[in-house]
Amino acid sequence: MKKKLISAIVASITIIVLVLQFNMLLDEQNQVIEKNARLSATHELSDLSTKVQTVLNVSLQYAEFFEVLINNNPDIEASVIKDYAEFILENNAAIHSVSVAPDGIVKHVFPIEGNEAAIGHDLLDDPERSEYLIKAIETRQPVAQGPVVSRQGNLLIFNRCPIFLGDNSESFWGFASVAIDFQFFLELYDIVPSNDTYLYAIRVRESNSKEDFLWGYPEIILEDSITDEVELPGEVWEIFIMPRDGWTGESRSFQGFIGLFYLWMALIFVLVIAYVNHYFDIMDK
Repeated sequence: MKKKLISAIVASITIIVLVLQFNMLLDEQNQVIEKNARLSATHELSDLSTKVQTVLNVSLQYAEFFEVLINNNPDIEASVIKDYAEFILENNAAIHSVSVAPDGIVKHVFPIEGNEAAIGHDLLDDPERSEYLIKAIETRQPVAQGPVVSRQGNLLIFNRCPIFLGDNSESFWGFASVAIDFQFFLELYDIVPSNDTYLYAIRVRESNSKEDFLWGYPEIILEDSITDEVELPGEVWEIFIMPRDGWTGESRSFQGFIGLFYLWMALIFVLVIAYVNHYFDIMDK
């Protein structure tokens, strides 16, 4: 009985040492896999953030063009604004519409088709808009807002540029705005919530002055995802990325090998017991 106990102890110690060594190697392997996965995801996220930043910046900056246009000619005819708006719309597919709002009330929208609901909208009296517009007036800087549900019913990203007149620009005239259709923007530039490798999410805090805008797979925001920021005038987009299978998902390919390893451990356990018993048998002779 004593011999069998010793044999079992020796076999157990052998297995424990081997398993500890194996787990150390496995942890090192997982760390390498996770490091490489995070590096690849960081590059992927950086490329996406740069694309979003560039497209939005170029598209939204047209609001400043209309601010200069109206500032230089406050009595400009609506037909002239329309001509410029149509030219911009034809040459920038991301732009959904252009509007001007004297005293904060939308007077003209181009194109008018599909945007009739925006005409007469008092932006400064809208609790979902006024905070951004007041900020624009106070800072005298363009302010982006969105994605937010528009009066037309779709998700739009607005860039509103305040217009001041006079030699010292002391007289507030109103706003020039450029809007981007968020869903069309995603489709146009092939921005998807997931692919074969990654899950994505976008968060814009209190985009409608009440609650955060969330897109994609927002559950990864609370997980160990990587994030980057896209800065718009007066607003920040947070973009998140995470591998579908987690940061060590590739290690699952080792599951078969791990199973084989423990099968070998069971065999070695039996062999060690047999060897120790055989050793005692020889010593007893």
